[in-house]
Amino acid sequence: PSNWQIEGFGKLTYFKAEEESGFYRRKFTVPAGWDDRHVIFFLGVAYGFEFWINGQKAGSFNSAFNRSDFDITKLIHRDRENIIAVEVGTRSKGYEFDTFDAWGLAGIYRDVTLLGVRDVHVKDLLVTTTVADDQKSAEVSIRVDVESYSQENSGARIQLRLKDPAGRQVANAVINAR
Repeated sequence: PSNWQIEGFGKLTYFKAEEESGFYRRKFTVPAGWDDRHVIFFLGVAYGFEFWINGQKAGSFNSAFNRSDFDITKLIHRDRENIIAVEVGTRSKGYEFDTFDAWGLAGIYRDVTLLGVRDVHVKDLLVTTTVADDQKSAEVSIRVDVESYSQENSGARIQLRLKDPAGRQVANAVINAR
């Protein structure tokens, strides 16, 4: 991944990017052992993009500097090579919101990643720690977002364990997924 202006393509401008498009194409294979998994694709792009998997439109996203992810399970070949094609534009919907006092660079600037997930899986995890004023204790708050492709997550349970620096378990909890 890279900003195409840095690689010598297009016009390097300060503040607002020129109206341009960049095209990326790459071959990939799905790892062995992912037959029972949903395949999620995500990346970071400036400014907006559309993409295709094996010639079929798979999605688009119009906000720079944000992660976006897509379930591409139905579009991939598990038994042979796949092709992803991405068109990145500098003038996507709302592009002016993402411009500021900086160089107007465009392109794929984060790694493009495939992730194999089960029908029910942890989508996001937030851990917040508040240390007491005396610094001898702390309160830990955990938020877990569970995603389900099967609509059957009522039986999913999440087991949490808190360990001290020596690896000893100091707290545990089991919560039911919502």
